[in-house]
Amino acid sequence: MNIHDVLPHLPEPGVLRARGRAMAMLDAIFTEDFRLHFHEEGPRGGHAMASMDNGSGDLYRVVFDTPGVFLYAFDHESPVSPWRTSPRAHWPGLLDGAELLADLIAPDPAAVYAEHIAQEYFERPTRPEEVAWAFTGEPPTPQRVAALNPERAWRDVVGDARDIGYSISWSAANETA
Repeated sequence: MNIHDVLPHLPEPGVLRARGRAMAMLDAIFTEDFRLHFHEEGPRGGHAMASMDNGSGDLYRVVFDTPGVFLYAFDHESPVSPWRTSPRAHWPGLLDGAELLADLIAPDPAAVYAEHIAQEYFERPTRPEEVAWAFTGEPPTPQRVAALNPERAWRDVVGDARDIGYSISWSAANETA
C-alpha cells in the first residue's frame, strides 16, 4: 500500500485530528510508559501533531495547521525502505508503507484500536464499545479509566488528558473511581 492508495480514504482534517487525539488518550489510560500514540496541541490551538512511534522503526507524524495537513510515515520493513538494501538508496515508491496509517483511516477506528492496539500491543482484552467514547470526543471519566486499566491512577490520567487537549472539568478531575 502506498500513500496514493491511502489518500482517498483519509477523513477530513478535523476527524483525523480527533482520531489522533483519541488514540493518544487511550494509550495514556492503558500505560504510563511505552505509548504508541501521542497528540500535542499548539499553544494557541491553531496547530497540532498526532504521531505514532512503535520504537521499532515504524512511525507516522500528522501535522495540522491552518494552511493544511502534512503527513509523514515510515515503515522500516517496507520493501522500499532505504535501510533494507546496501548501499542505501531511495526507491521510486518511497511513499510506500502507508498501511501504518490504518488506525487513522479505518471506518471503525474503535474496532481497530480495540483489536489491534489494546489487545496486541498493550495485551488487554478490549471490546470496541469500551473505547468508542474516545472517538466521539467524549472525555475520559474515572469509571472509563478503571474499566480499561484498573491499575492506572485517575489523577495521572487527568494530567495526561489535559496535555493531550481534552477538557476535564474541575469537578470531574476531583472525582474518584
